[in-house]
Amino acid sequence: MKKLLGTFVIILVLLAGRAFAYNEVKCYEKFSEVFDPQKAIRIVYETPHGCDEVSGTITLKASVQGEGAPTPPAMRYELRTSRDGEPLVFTGNGPTYEVSFDTTQIRDGLVFYTVIPLDENGDEIDIKGSPYFAPGIIPDFRGFMVNNHNHDLSKPLIVLGSVLE
Repeated sequence: MKKLLGTFVIILVLLAGRAFAYNEVKCYEKFSEVFDPQKAIRIVYETPHGCDEVSGTITLKASVQGEGAPTPPAMRYELRTSRDGEPLVFTGNGPTYEVSFDTTQIRDGLVFYTVIPLDENGDEIDIKGSPYFAPGIIPDFRGFMVNNHNHDLSKPLIVLGSVLE
């Protein structure tokens, strides 16, 4: 009787293990589909990319990509020289969404670059909310460096004191 009970337990464990392994694979496949970066709705900063070093006249260009992504009539570009500063605002109309910007209009250094898709009324399209529910974290901005005066940005720059008159 003990031998029969032991055999029954072993068979039960083997069957349960196979069912668990099957469910684990299905869960993994479903999880992978949701976060496929090529399918996920996202804002793609085409030019400049984050961390680029730029000078002179540049092209601002971004798009919304992914399965089920909206095709906005326009994109709003906001450039700030400080994170909480007042933005310089530009609008690029579809289908290219491109805007030219002369970087000599601002100081050299870090620029906070934000892209906002707009609907036909000029209102923001919230791709994080209904009906798009873009997965993951969509950063509020990207940064790029303006260097019109050929500073050597490969070395750290430390400035002490105040501006001399």
